[in-house]
Amino acid sequence: MKPEQMKQILATVIIVVIGVFILYALFPYISAFAGALVLFVLLFPINNYLRKKIGKKFSALLCVLLSILIIIVPLFSISNMLIIEVSSIAKDTGFVEGMFEKIGTQIDIQQSLSEILIYVKQGITKSVNSFFGSAIHFVVSSIILFFTLFFLLLKPDEFIKTIQENLPFNYKNSKELMDEFVNVTKSTVIGMGLIAIVQGILLGLGFFIFGIQGAVFWGFVGAVLSFLPVVGVTFIWVPVCMYQLFVGNVFAGIGLLLWALIIITGSEYVMRPYISKKIAKLHPLITLIGVFIGLPYFGIFGILVGPLLLSYLFLLAKMYGEEYLG
Repeated sequence: MKPEQMKQILATVIIVVIGVFILYALFPYISAFAGALVLFVLLFPINNYLRKKIGKKFSALLCVLLSILIIIVPLFSISNMLIIEVSSIAKDTGFVEGMFEKIGTQIDIQQSLSEILIYVKQGITKSVNSFFGSAIHFVVSSIILFFTLFFLLLKPDEFIKTIQENLPFNYKNSKELMDEFVNVTKSTVIGMGLIAIVQGILLGLGFFIFGIQGAVFWGFVGAVLSFLPVVGVTFIWVPVCMYQLFVGNVFAGIGLLLWALIIITGSEYVMRPYISKKIAKLHPLITLIGVFIGLPYFGIFGILVGPLLLSYLFLLAKMYGEEYLG
């Protein structure tokens, strides 16, 4: 083997090894890159409009700030409400005593709390490490997401052109694929977002009507869970109805049950098939499978990225069949 060939092989191995290592190191943050791509597609029209008014740097920065307000601020608000809800439940020792009395068991709250504290002290180190690990991962992911989004918005045309030129299809099919990519992303986000908003509002309204605390918080949680077809907000209203009936609040328990079965479930069966096919152009089964595929790898963004990946797969298969299989 010639020295030039040896050098070429060595250079190839070095490049592959370094590339694989970088991909491996960045894999935990894949949700950040996926989120940046989704936000880029959604903010692209706004960025194009602002570029003509205030320049490309300021428009990209403004779009990033807008995405931060849309994502980060609600997360902190909901986290604060969650702390308040958990605190209020934790203080309600009367409920704990009453619950055990109803099932015929007498307990000593102070003794039980002491025993619980022993387990808490044993696991506090692990909990603190886990918390800081999650917090650091969230901060790093957020930095990667917003910096990636900024640079994509800074030179959007160059990014789109680069992607289009490197797709393994001819110019016509590549352009069609990019257009479909944008359309599927927008329609999926808008369609699933509409379902989430309506479901969350209906759940929160039911809590408010029947005097159950935390209507805003649980409405938001319901909106997030509504991305899961079939199960969705059922995870919330079923245990809440049972809890209300258990503590003797029959009006709230029966009322919320009827509201959920008639209004929330009814809207689910009317809206989801229509929006999924007409607006999001996704079959509910694709949405369900996509969510369970996306969540383990993309975190909260997996709710959107999972169904999108399945849609892109079918789109690529269709394009491949048209170009290479006739």
